[in-house]
Amino acid sequence: MSDLADHAYLWDGSEPGWCLVQVNPDKSLGMSAFAIYNRKHAHALIIEDDEIYAQVIERMLAAGCPVVSPTDMSGPDPGDPSGVS
Repeated sequence: MSDLADHAYLWDGSEPGWCLVQVNPDKSLGMSAFAIYNRKHAHALIIEDDEIYAQVIERMLAAGCPVVSPTDMSGPDPGDPSGVS
């Protein structure tokens, strides 16, 4: 995947469970302070292209994707109305 549109499933709701894990609350680090994680399937996504990664994080934040701390990763997805993880 090399295009931002290829990652739209992360924020458009077509594949539920995606969130951002705030791995370092130090704002000086910018977008690198987040990990992309799927709470439903318990796996992280690595985007090797730094430019695409930053754009994906921006889109996920703008779309209102949940931002959780590492200690909240195993709970129910706050974006899932059923409350089931």
